[in-house]
Amino acid sequence: MPGGAVNVAVTVGGGATTPTGTVDISGADTNCQITLSGGAGSCNVTFNTVGAKALTAIYNGDSTYSGSWDSEAHLTQTTPVITWDNPMNIAYGTALSTTQLNATANVLGTFAYTPTAGTILNVGTHTLHVDFTPADSTSYTSASKDVNITVTQNLPAVSTSAATGVTTTSASLNGTVNANSGSATVAFEYGLTSAYGAIVTADQSPVTGSVDTPVSKIISGLIPNTMYRFRVVAQNSAGTTSGNDLTFTTTAMVERAKNGSFETYIRTSRIPKDWKAVKFGLLDGKDKLVKKVGKVSVKIVGAGTATKTLTQTLTLGGAAGDAFAFSYWVKGSKLPKTGTCQIQVMLYNGAALAGPAQTVKCPTMATFNWKKMPTLNFTAPAAYTKVVIKITVKKTSGTVWFDGVSLLK
Repeated sequence: MPGGAVNVAVTVGGGATTPTGTVDISGADTNCQITLSGGAGSCNVTFNTVGAKALTAIYNGDSTYSGSWDSEAHLTQTTPVITWDNPMNIAYGTALSTTQLNATANVLGTFAYTPTAGTILNVGTHTLHVDFTPADSTSYTSASKDVNITVTQNLPAVSTSAATGVTTTSASLNGTVNANSGSATVAFEYGLTSAYGAIVTADQSPVTGSVDTPVSKIISGLIPNTMYRFRVVAQNSAGTTSGNDLTFTTTAMVERAKNGSFETYIRTSRIPKDWKAVKFGLLDGKDKLVKKVGKVSVKIVGAGTATKTLTQTLTLGGAAGDAFAFSYWVKGSKLPKTGTCQIQVMLYNGAALAGPAQTVKCPTMATFNWKKMPTLNFTAPAAYTKVVIKITVKKTSGTVWFDGVSLLK
C-alpha cells in the first residue's frame, strides 16, 4: 500500500561464529539499515508509488565474514476509489440506465452493475451493486460498492370499456386496470348524469401486479329505455385515477300481454282470444258499446256468490331482477263495497309460484267512469318459466268493464 511501512526481516547465516554488522535495504522510496543481532534483524521501508518493486539486502560484512547480497520481488497495490452516490428516486416502470448506473473511479477500468441497465425494478427500496476491474491490475486491486435506490408507486392506469349484456334493468360495466406493481381497489361510478351518483366495487377488486387486468360488475335495478353514464375508477397508495366516461342505454320494455285490448275473438265467441274464462254467463264478455281502448271491452256482471275469472297464461321465462310494468283501464257501475275486483300478475317456475302475486285492485267506489289504474312496477324475485294474468270479479251485483290490459317486460 503506498505510503505505508513495510517491515523487512533478514537473517545472515555463517559458520562457527554468528555474523555481526549491518545490512542495507534498498529499492524502496524510503530505505533503511539493519544492525544484526544474533545474525538477524529487521527495519521498515516505505513505498510512495505502486507497482512491481525489487528490494535488495546488502550485508556489509564483519571481521570474520565478507559481504554478500540478496534480492526479492515486491508488488505494491492500492484499492481504487469508487465514487457513486445513492440515485434519486424513480417512478415504477422506469428502466435502469446510466442516469442511475453512473459510478466513477480514480483510475481506468471497467464497471459491472447488478442489476444491469434496462432492468425495471418493483416498487420499494433496492440495492444497486457495482464491481470495478482496474485496467492496471498490477498496481490496483478490484473494488466494489453498493448504493440504494427507491422506486415509487405510480398511479394506476385505467380504461373504461363498453358495457355489455344490457337489458331493460341491468348491464355489465367493464374496464381495464393496471395497478403498476402495487395494489389498487377498483370500482365503477354510474348514473344519469356526469355526476354519476352511484358506485359499485368491481368483482376483481383489488387488482395487483403490473399487467392490464379486465374488471367488471353487473348492476341491476336500472330504468328501462334510459341512458346511463359510467366510468371505472382505481385507487392505490399513489392516488386515484378515473377512466374515460362512456354511456349505454337500457332496452325498452316490450308489451307481453296478448290481446290486452280485447279486440280479437274467435268467430261468435264472447271470450277474447288468448284468454280463458271461468263461470262467465251470457251477459259477460265482449262489449262493443262500452269501451276505452279500441272497439270493444270485456264486461263482467256480478252474480251472487260466483267468482268469475278471465286468465291468460304467457310462456315467458326469465331471471331474478327482470323488470315488469303492469296497468289496465277499468269502469264500474253499481258495485257493492264487499267482494273482489282485481287483476293479478303471477310468475311461475314450473307449477310453483316464483314469488308473491302482484295485485292491482279496482277502485272501491260503487260507480266510476273509465279509470286507468296506477302502473305497477315490479321485478321478478326469482327465475320463472311462465306468467299468468288473472282478472277476478266476485260481486253479488253490479257491472265492471276492463280494457287496455298491458304487461311490459
